[in-house]
Amino acid sequence: MPVNLDVSSPIAVLELDNPGRHNALNTEMITAIREALDTIERDHEGPVLRIRGNGPSFCSGFDLDEIEGDRPLLDRFLKGLSELSIRLRRMDKVVVAQVHGSALAGGCALLSACDLGCVAPDARIGYPVHQIGISPAVSIPTLASAIGSNRASELMLSGRIIDGREAHRIGLVHHLAESKDALPGLADRVCDELARKGWNALAVTKNWINRIIGSDADEPFEETLQASIDTGRSDEATRMLSVYWSRSRK
Repeated sequence: MPVNLDVSSPIAVLELDNPGRHNALNTEMITAIREALDTIERDHEGPVLRIRGNGPSFCSGFDLDEIEGDRPLLDRFLKGLSELSIRLRRMDKVVVAQVHGSALAGGCALLSACDLGCVAPDARIGYPVHQIGISPAVSIPTLASAIGSNRASELMLSGRIIDGREAHRIGLVHHLAESKDALPGLADRVCDELARKGWNALAVTKNWINRIIGSDADEPFEETLQASIDTGRSDEATRMLSVYWSRSRK
């Protein structure tokens, strides 16, 4: 399995563990995360879920190599990403992302679905997917609620890759580590502090935050997912993905 899961303490730890692929979201990874969330919701009684990546990155987005030759798989990837984002945003636990290396496209979507984020200063974060003709609309419901519509528009439309410092400045993450090496200790402190608070009070507060900002409504998630699926099926995406795969083989 490409994830490691520890539910033995009040802080559940979900580690993405396919470092050779920068923890890319492929069929196996999406299924493994889904099953890990099932286990957490069934077996873990603590108030915090900590998500991190093993190896050089947090999550580099979709594994486009797996999609080549199986374009319908892109629909399933987008649906899986939407499902995971909804579950992270709505689960009763406070979800803390520990981000280093790349958190791109789908990886950035996972980050924006979390409640709190800790980041290394040299992390690479953003949505460069217009380069392959696919809209990141599926991520809008969580990203816009995290950083506001103006900043979400700039980040998504520009396709810029920002570092951890800028992600912290715009509010996408809440805690900035002094260095990559200091990141685990920072995440330890953030999670430990949360675990000392009232567990039910945290869950109720998160639930009300979701109600106020609209994250408990299904329609925005469903419609933005369909928008991303539609662009992924377009002639434009077919052409741009072909160019991407051609270049990647050189």
